[in-house]
Amino acid sequence: MIIIGGGIGGLASALRLLHKGYEVEVFEKENTLGGRVNQIISNLGYRFDLSASILLLPQTFYELFSDLGLNLQDYLEMNLLHPTYRVFYKNQEIIDFSTELAELVPQLESFSSEDAAGYLAWLTDIYNKYRVIDESFLRKSFESLGEFLNPKTMANLLKSKPFNSTTDYLKSFIKDERVLNYLSFQAMFIGMNPYESSNLYTLLPAVSQLYGLYYIKGGMYELIKVLEKLILEKGGRIHLNSEVQKIVTSNHRAIGVSVGGDFIKGDIILANADVLYVNECLLGESPQKYKMSCSTYILYLGVKQKLPKFSVHNLYIGPEFEKNITAPFIGAVPEKPSLYVYMPTSIDENLAPKGCECLNIMVRVPNLLKANVWNTEAKEGLKTYIYDVLEQLTEIAEFEKVVEFESDFTPVDMLNKFNASLGSAFGVSPDLNQTNYFRPHHKSKTYEGLYYVGASTHPGTGISLVLHSAKLVSDIICHNK
Repeated sequence: MIIIGGGIGGLASALRLLHKGYEVEVFEKENTLGGRVNQIISNLGYRFDLSASILLLPQTFYELFSDLGLNLQDYLEMNLLHPTYRVFYKNQEIIDFSTELAELVPQLESFSSEDAAGYLAWLTDIYNKYRVIDESFLRKSFESLGEFLNPKTMANLLKSKPFNSTTDYLKSFIKDERVLNYLSFQAMFIGMNPYESSNLYTLLPAVSQLYGLYYIKGGMYELIKVLEKLILEKGGRIHLNSEVQKIVTSNHRAIGVSVGGDFIKGDIILANADVLYVNECLLGESPQKYKMSCSTYILYLGVKQKLPKFSVHNLYIGPEFEKNITAPFIGAVPEKPSLYVYMPTSIDENLAPKGCECLNIMVRVPNLLKANVWNTEAKEGLKTYIYDVLEQLTEIAEFEKVVEFESDFTPVDMLNKFNASLGSAFGVSPDLNQTNYFRPHHKSKTYEGLYYVGASTHPGTGISLVLHSAKLVSDIICHNK
């Protein structure tokens, strides 16, 4: 079988199918594997995760290795983080949100006993929703409408009460604006607007609280290196710098791919590339009408001194929170956005020269649906704003003078490097009407032998859910053998 794209979904699927006895070849257009789970290495000795940096639901990682008869701990060192997030507010207040309830509850009580009780009530309520969703939705493929519309599934959907927004749901439990903004911001990690998205996306901060946030020593790309090693050990073949130009079909069946003008036969084709790109560019089909997620702007900084104020995961809650959080979803670049600041060198000094730090600063921005919204002026404006915020948070005047390496990643880069439709960072937007059965399916309805895996397929975006996607599609392929 042939896998198009060496992202996390393609690699996890390759391993699962090799384990089941399939012959597997992976074709990747770039010179490295990983897709969005990639890295930037500077000649000064700085090493950055390209984008993915938040490791949620560690059990999904353990499950992959366990299903292969392996122990994850033999391959990767995963460390639980304390605090979960360090949050900086515009009034210069700093709050560490701990995974440990014994530390967090007294802190919440210092805000108000009502908010402490409300936080625990929300956590209980969303955990009960998570149990329903995990069993009834995340682990089912929904390849047929009947599977989705059966009475038990519909009853569980209603039981999860998904229809009010993230912010409205949180406000029914919590009043403190600091806590509300901290929890609401995390919907942005999968490209959702918390003022419009389903309350189910408060699962993101909930699972961080319940199961913890983890860090893979050496950075997220260590996972990709391990998956590559295991694929090769199990007899899989990997072709880098090998872009698939076309999926070849005959009589409504996928029979192979075209790479560099050569036809390569495959009984099964599994596409880990962007679903819309595959259908439009590799199959020549008409454009599909899916709403795409927002995009992201990432600034990478190599800083030649230590920054003790930052933890691994940091949030800056900026002014006019709602206005700037909402901007990317109405096609505008936010003027003074809240920021996610990732600094793994606070616990992993091997990622930078001695006494130095790596910073990834991420801002959600519009995708490329509206022409000319994303341009050099917009980029430079965001960069200036980020430097101003860093000066404020670190109390280092002229912060750019302590920066010896700078690079960035834009929506245009997302489009060009990953063939991401409209430069979207998270694929098909996971709105409720684009989830479950209504999300792109794993099995093509047009061509026999063609399958899909990745962030735009069910169950959705984020590494943990893409690992679920890999398990679902592998099971479907094996069942259809």
